[in-house]
Amino acid sequence: MGDYHKALLYYKKDLKISEIALPPNHPSLTISYNSIGLVYIGEVYTKMDKYSNALSWHEQSLGVTKVALPPNHLGVACSYSNSGLVYDNMGEYSKALPRQKHTYTHIHMAHLYSTDNIRKESISSASTNYTYYNKTFEDTTDLFLFACAHGDYMLVHRLLIDDEVEADVSNKMGKSALQLAIENEHFEVVKVLLDKIPYEKFRDALLLAIYLGHTNIADFIMNHPTYRTFSGGFLDPTHPQAYDDSQFSSDITPLILAAQYNRLQIVHQLLSKGERIQKPHKSMCPCVDCADSSAYDSFRQAQVRLSAYKGLSSEVYIALTYPDPILQAFELNHELRTLAKVEHYFREDYEKLSHQLSIFVTRLLDNVRGHEELEIVLNKTGQPYEEKYENLARFDLAIINQEKAFVSHSNCQQKLMEKWYENLSAIKNAHLTKRILFYLAFIVCLPFLLLAYYFFPKTKIGSLCHQPNLKLKAYIVSYLTFISLIVASSYFSISHLQKTKFLSNYNSTIYKFYIENIYENDQLRYDLNSLNQNSQANKNDRLVNCDISLRFMEPNPFQIAIFIWVIGFIWQETKQLFGAGVRVYLKSHSNYVDCLMNILYILYFIFLYSSMVLTRTSMNMFHSSDYWRNIARYDKMVESEKVEYLGKTYHILYWLNADRYYWSSSDSQNLAEAFFAMGNVASICRICFLLPIIGFVGPLQVMLERMIIDISKWIVIILIFFVAFACSLFLIFSPFAVALKQHDILHTSSNTAASQIVSMMRYETVTMSTSVRCMPYYKLINQSFPNVTASDAPDAANLDENNSCKKSKQYDKIESVGPHPAIHYFGEKFGSTILTTFFTLFGDMAEDDIPDRGYELISLTCNKPDPKSYAPGFDIFSSNLGFIIFGLFTFICVTVLINTLIAMMGKTIDIIDNRADVEWKFARSRLYMEYLRDGNTLPVPMNICPTPKSFIYLLKRIKNLTLSKNSSDDDDKRANGTSDDRLDGLNIRQRSHGDNDINMKGTQHDRFKHEKIFDRQRSYAVHETLTYKIVIERIVRRFLLYYKNKHTGANENKDGLEFKEFKNDVSSLRFELLNEVDMLDDMRLLIGEPMNKFNDILEMNLDMDKIKEYLHDQKLI
Repeated sequence: MGDYHKALLYYKKDLKISEIALPPNHPSLTISYNSIGLVYIGEVYTKMDKYSNALSWHEQSLGVTKVALPPNHLGVACSYSNSGLVYDNMGEYSKALPRQKHTYTHIHMAHLYSTDNIRKESISSASTNYTYYNKTFEDTTDLFLFACAHGDYMLVHRLLIDDEVEADVSNKMGKSALQLAIENEHFEVVKVLLDKIPYEKFRDALLLAIYLGHTNIADFIMNHPTYRTFSGGFLDPTHPQAYDDSQFSSDITPLILAAQYNRLQIVHQLLSKGERIQKPHKSMCPCVDCADSSAYDSFRQAQVRLSAYKGLSSEVYIALTYPDPILQAFELNHELRTLAKVEHYFREDYEKLSHQLSIFVTRLLDNVRGHEELEIVLNKTGQPYEEKYENLARFDLAIINQEKAFVSHSNCQQKLMEKWYENLSAIKNAHLTKRILFYLAFIVCLPFLLLAYYFFPKTKIGSLCHQPNLKLKAYIVSYLTFISLIVASSYFSISHLQKTKFLSNYNSTIYKFYIENIYENDQLRYDLNSLNQNSQANKNDRLVNCDISLRFMEPNPFQIAIFIWVIGFIWQETKQLFGAGVRVYLKSHSNYVDCLMNILYILYFIFLYSSMVLTRTSMNMFHSSDYWRNIARYDKMVESEKVEYLGKTYHILYWLNADRYYWSSSDSQNLAEAFFAMGNVASICRICFLLPIIGFVGPLQVMLERMIIDISKWIVIILIFFVAFACSLFLIFSPFAVALKQHDILHTSSNTAASQIVSMMRYETVTMSTSVRCMPYYKLINQSFPNVTASDAPDAANLDENNSCKKSKQYDKIESVGPHPAIHYFGEKFGSTILTTFFTLFGDMAEDDIPDRGYELISLTCNKPDPKSYAPGFDIFSSNLGFIIFGLFTFICVTVLINTLIAMMGKTIDIIDNRADVEWKFARSRLYMEYLRDGNTLPVPMNICPTPKSFIYLLKRIKNLTLSKNSSDDDDKRANGTSDDRLDGLNIRQRSHGDNDINMKGTQHDRFKHEKIFDRQRSYAVHETLTYKIVIERIVRRFLLYYKNKHTGANENKDGLEFKEFKNDVSSLRFELLNEVDMLDDMRLLIGEPMNKFNDILEMNLDMDKIKEYLHDQKLI
């Protein structure tokens, strides 16, 4: 009713009665004190000077409460709360805050006390079972684990306070209470448990939170006082017994795990604390630590290395740590590919990490905005802290490191095509007809343009030759000219040979001396022919004839032109080798073909010119009068002098004679032509590497290049089977081939009686007298011929013309093969066995109409043997075994392995076809970059002639070398001064806006001006000069923002994560509401019980009649 004065009057009377009836520290007195205080608080709304009175009553109530009630009583909390409210209304917040803290402390203690009483009543333990919210548990541990898994942090706290259970207990599956709480993301339970577990358990808890992506829990663990006390340090992970019982292996650190799963916030926090992932040593590191670790447990060492590289390959870790993430990704990708080749057991893992890095750099490229940023990124070179730029240097580095995803990215391809058609933008989008006409005009004017560039390279006309697109066209024209010379040289070689001169036409005087002193000298001619017969296989050769066809002593025009082109190609490859470096040079497959082609042509010209030199020197000997004077007295020479001049004459006649019939197989001219033929194959096939410029042919060239690798692998496999079967077949049939040779020897040395035996065996019965029988020969011959009776002999009288016995057309071949083809093909020589098995792969083993198997019936006469009585002529078992082995070889090598090769090539085609666009763009970019680099402006063969510009550059290099020694110390100081920026990571890269970073050196500025990077007019007071450091920071920030939004770091989708969070929130809210209901019930019990006790005390200790009489008297007063 708002009548505070009457209420205050009655409360004071009640207090007076209580003081009379109750002791001074009785709890009921606090009710009166608080009631009076509340009345004064109510009057605060009208009278502002009553706070001190209310505070005095509340302080008296607090004093009585602290003495009369236990600390876990709710009345103590109410007394503290009343005092705190008064102080708060008075504005004395410094005094109100401690009162409220005591209030919350005693409320919590009262709640625990009341919850204990209620739970003791609600948990029925008939035997060892516990009931908790209609759930039954066997013991307290199960109840504790259930509470941890479902987020009832109050019950968890009570059980731990009462020491009813240990904090580090585990369930039957081995999961601890803390793991259950973290898995279900119950943050409050984790907070309670962390205070009760030892520090050794923090590692598993932190790693599990990082693994599951619970950032708030991981952040709380890392900021926990215990964790900070130990500075996040754990046991040595390299220790063999470290964390063997842990859920995570010993090589996993929080930073490595967070980096593996790209937990952005956790990685950033760990990096900000100074943690880094140590880069492991190389696979074959010879240091003592690596040697000891490998000797003790090489598998654990490999696992530690793999785990470290998994962390180092993280997109988030690279983006936050390194000042040049693109360069770091390239270098790390190269290391991973090398490790994949060395550590084959983890090859798939390293290849997966390599692919991950390739995707990372393409994502960085996706965040590049504008022409200027793309220009800076692709032109960057040098160290990360250096502002150095070259034309597409970073793009060239990507090609060298085989970063196909980066190279084929749309941004890079757009910049590449812009550079490719630089200063020819009109041709880029022109119609095909206009482009063809332009290139034809360029080809026509090419000689004049090259001359203009040679003398005036800085003019506009001369600079056209420096344009990359036109450089390629000039190289194509030069190479096609070279191919035309090769074709023309091969075509006109026959007509050129027809112009061979004879000695009689070359010089009549020398020819006369030759006839008189050599040809008509019978003794000398005989000796020369004898010497030639000893050196040649054919005994009918005659080196000395009436005339000599002379070899060529000088090259023809085609050979001279080809030699000039080859010198130009060699010079071009030499410049490319020294300019790009050996490692870069060997990365391109086309360079292998170029080297092979140049080597073959060099060998061709070496042997060709050596043959011409020897021919020229031999002819010079014929021109010498001393030679003819000495050779004229050949018959009168002593033996030693004869030998000398005989050898000299033979040498002269050999190298002058153009008749190849007299040449040896290793003749210089033969070797030269052989190398020339192989060089022609390599040079014409070199055109295939120019096909990537054509869009519809380029992917086919890439497929062909990959299939060559498959064929090489297949050849290694088939060689094993090939050699195995060839050796076995040769070992089976070679003894029988030796036996047949013995037959032939015995046949040639036989006497007349033996011949009669043969005749009798062919046309008569084999019954002969013992006197004329040659036993050894008969036995051998009987093995080779079937039994033929006399009745089977042909009767010439009864044969007409049509039925006459005719000799087969293949008689000569059958006679050379013999009656046993298997012995002929597999047993005579090991080389014949190799050839037979090789051509079997192509389905062509024997000659035409010749049986392949050794026991086929072959007859050189009209007598046809009876197949039933015919024997193979040698061991049947060996014959059949050879057939089985040969059949097995045919099945394995022809049927299985060849089809395997087809399947391998088909798989390669499918792989390339799925990535045809990427592979083609990479091959085309690699070709384009060869002409985008500086140098090789003049095509072959004009590159042989040094230009005036090259002399100027040579003088500048000499000058720079002399001055480099003086400036090297300054460069080292400058490099050391800026190297700290590399460790300034965390994507908090400090920008220096000083003059040294804004202004650039003159030489660099000229280069950038040429590349159109810094050619815009801008005010440094308003606009910031773009550097690579600024650009890469922008790109990383954009990437991390995209990463934060698109990649949550978990394996679930966004809806699944939201549902999981909602489920955990509902579960936590459920237990919080249940605990709030329990608290309200406790408060009701606490308030109701004292009131009932108070009424009982009043009835027991007070005389109500006297009180009523007293009050009546007071009223009367």
